[in-house]
Amino acid sequence: MKIVELTYPDKYPESSKAKCTHTINQPATGIFPAKKTTRSCRRVARMTVNGSPYCIQHAGEQALCHHLMVRQYNYIDIAGIDKAQLLIALYNKAIPVVPSYRKDTYVKEPLTVKEAQMYLDSTDGISFIREIPIETNLLGTSAVVDFYDARNGHHAFRSVVNEVKNANL
Repeated sequence: MKIVELTYPDKYPESSKAKCTHTINQPATGIFPAKKTTRSCRRVARMTVNGSPYCIQHAGEQALCHHLMVRQYNYIDIAGIDKAQLLIALYNKAIPVVPSYRKDTYVKEPLTVKEAQMYLDSTDGISFIREIPIETNLLGTSAVVDFYDARNGHHAFRSVVNEVKNANL
């Protein structure tokens, strides 16, 4: 992705400056129906993104969308590990997401093997278990570690996997 800032001479006429080419859809509201047409932003372009002129706002949106589309996730190999034991270990090490008014009274209930297997059988990806964010998929031979690590610390998922591997030796 190439982003270039556009500069115009001081006395450059406003009508001759490049305009933002971002397309805006006309959304419907509860009162007014959606218009069938779309329109361009048409603000003065201050940047080009991959050769197309954009205003500051839409250049940022384009850059963010590009970043999210090419985002590479970090995976870890979980082949040969008992998935229920791994889920229990991830649950035990995870930091709970609890509202501040419940922090004093919150008690993390232990997760049994039967409950862990139920979670694994019922869904392809696990987001939360009892206010504990897991946010991964344990069905295959590899798992995405980014979301768990974002909430629980750098390499938290990897350290849990290593603990489970060492416990099974």
